[in-house]
Amino acid sequence: MRKYSLLINTLISGSVLLSNLTVTAQSHIGRANKIDTALIKKAIYKTEEQLSLSVSKGDNEGSANCYTLDAKLMLPNFPAIVGRKSISAIYLAAKNAGEGSLIFSTISVWGNSKMIEEEGTYVLGSTQGKQLDKGKYISLWKQEGGKWRIFRCCLNSDLPTPVAK
Repeated sequence: MRKYSLLINTLISGSVLLSNLTVTAQSHIGRANKIDTALIKKAIYKTEEQLSLSVSKGDNEGSANCYTLDAKLMLPNFPAIVGRKSISAIYLAAKNAGEGSLIFSTISVWGNSKMIEEEGTYVLGSTQGKQLDKGKYISLWKQEGGKWRIFRCCLNSDLPTPVAK
């Protein structure tokens, strides 16, 4: 019984010490990377508006320019689309398939001066105004050329997957 009591006390003391070290490290990181979240959110929203506008115009190059040169776009049921050129090609294919609108709704944004994470939802529409898809996404943003651009984006649909016959 005494051995277990000593073990439990040691574990509790170690957990408290580790917890204090983690809090200290996090608060130190927070001070070192202090950012103006409101300003960054505004920049992200502006880029997303540009992306939505480019999709509605069928401008695949404008859409791709919202991503970093080394970006990855991870769509459902596709291999990762890597690089701005490949992302431009996928937006061209989407335009040719009749996709005509993309609307983002940000749920939350967090991060530091080097990388921003965003959680949100999207609605994809056709050129005729019909809803084609809706779902959720996580995007990582980083600065490139003085502008916040999408570095990684992973999204998935909220719609049921069609059953193969």
